[in-house]
Amino acid sequence: MKKFRLVELIGIIMILSCPVKAQFKYGFTAGMDITNVHFNKDYFAPSAIVGYNVGVTSEYIFPVLGIGFDISVLFADKGFEQKSTTYRKNYIDIPVNFKWKFNLPLVQKGYLSAGPYYSKIIGKEKTWSVKPSQASTNNASISPLEDHAGIHIGAGVDIFKWLQVGINYSHEFSDGYKVTYTGKTSYGQSRGWGIKASYLF
Repeated sequence: MKKFRLVELIGIIMILSCPVKAQFKYGFTAGMDITNVHFNKDYFAPSAIVGYNVGVTSEYIFPVLGIGFDISVLFADKGFEQKSTTYRKNYIDIPVNFKWKFNLPLVQKGYLSAGPYYSKIIGKEKTWSVKPSQASTNNASISPLEDHAGIHIGAGVDIFKWLQVGINYSHEFSDGYKVTYTGKTSYGQSRGWGIKASYLF
């Protein structure tokens, strides 16, 4: 028992004595996503559209355990479609993901990630008028809200040391859209799947 404890203690000391220096990478990232908006009233039933995002990213990984995080600043195009009419707006997205990297065959690394994101609208808020043929009510208008937040959950691989690809699911927790109709208000939240590729130095 004493020998086992001694070996265990030596192992802990060896781990703690390893240089705790994060591996830092930075680069460019771009992606596409399919998102839809879910409203808390059923008179409005939008369809998903394809959006995109592009920006810069950085990654910090501690090599001993393969854990770390990444942070990005993205220009993003988002929206939804309602009966053949598309509503789009541009945003600045700032996702921060906690990341775990692990070994996989045939590639450099695999990873799992999760974390919050913050999204802020570019320019002034815009209000769209909704035609009666596009909803089951008259005199409706849609307004994208100035900022909102949610969570990303993702997975991917480092194909090469400099190329990372992944897939993620995003779920908005705060309201991103407001619909006003006949003195009433409904709110909507975005949800969707996306793919991305990052070129890292």
